[in-house]
Amino acid sequence: MQRRATAVYATFFFVIAIGSYAGLGLIAQPALSMDDPEQTLSVNDTFSVGDQSYTVTAIDGGADSDGNLQRSGTVEWVNETGTHTSEWANNSTFERQNETYFLLTNTTGEQPTATLTQPLNRTAILVNDSAARNELVTSNGTDYVVIGSNDNQEVVRADEYFPTPPTQRLEANETFDFYGNETTVTEITNDSVTVQWQAPKTNTIELGATTTHTTTLVRGGLPADTTIAAGANVTLNGEQFAVHYPDNTTATLSSDPATYHNALTEITDRFNRIKGLWAVTVMSALAGLLLIALAALPRRG
Repeated sequence: MQRRATAVYATFFFVIAIGSYAGLGLIAQPALSMDDPEQTLSVNDTFSVGDQSYTVTAIDGGADSDGNLQRSGTVEWVNETGTHTSEWANNSTFERQNETYFLLTNTTGEQPTATLTQPLNRTAILVNDSAARNELVTSNGTDYVVIGSNDNQEVVRADEYFPTPPTQRLEANETFDFYGNETTVTEITNDSVTVQWQAPKTNTIELGATTTHTTTLVRGGLPADTTIAAGANVTLNGEQFAVHYPDNTTATLSSDPATYHNALTEITDRFNRIKGLWAVTVMSALAGLLLIALAALPRRG
């Protein structure tokens, strides 16, 4: 009678184990996707959000510091009236559009000033003058230009031969034209001059890197942990989008971030459901086996 009851209970636990195991096979494999995205993008694609145009400059995939898959992307947009700022160091030269300038500030007076000088290309001037020797002659620390042939030479001081270099005096809050841009001097100090101007400006926006989420899939009837690379949100022209990376070269955008992130939550919640079913399978099978083992023990006489 005892063995018959044991067989009934063991069968009960085995049925539960088999049912739980079968339930594992009915659970869909987790796969995060984005339904009906507004944009499917690759590198160099151009798209618009409202009145603003964007260009995809990068979509990459690789491993993070923990070895998990991580994807990311960037886009660029042009602000036609962007503000540019530059700082020119005192007593130094700098280049703009292949032209060289020398800056010197003076802050000893009531109103700080700066002098912007465009040094002359003396070599080019000498080369273009067929009557002058192509190099300077220095005597007692003074530079001279030699003009004429060997029989009829004239030596002219360099500061008299070369024209006065173009010079511009700058004051704080003054606006001047610099390569076609109305440029304003915002600050003059002992160390530098800061200028600001309006011109088209390229801005970069990160679409964001994926984060790793752990879930469970069933392989060969056994649950196994796996990771999912999930995108985040990005704001473009005041609108928020969810970003998803189907592969290492593509990004999709959805204007319904809640649906995307709810799908992610459902997938990650499967971790607990699958783990629970697997625990029921294992515990039920062990309980059945334990009952059979106990029933097989010899009875005391």
